[in-house]
Amino acid sequence: MNCYNDWAEEFIDRAVDQISGRLHEPLTLTEENAWRRVWNPNRYDRDYNRVESQPDYIERNMITNEVRPIQN
Repeated sequence: MNCYNDWAEEFIDRAVDQISGRLHEPLTLTEENAWRRVWNPNRYDRDYNRVESQPDYIERNMITNEVRPIQN
């Protein structure tokens, strides 16, 4: 275990910063930045037939649950 302890003492902070990205300040979710691209549940009917008039993905606001078409 001494080899790992020696490595960790010298490199663990760099490894955490590089691989997972250390947060230096918390991220704040607001109504303006809460839009996420999600799978459109209306894309298929209840018999699993594809509905051509529906897009594959939609944008959903994760706070207000509002839905809008994808905006490029």
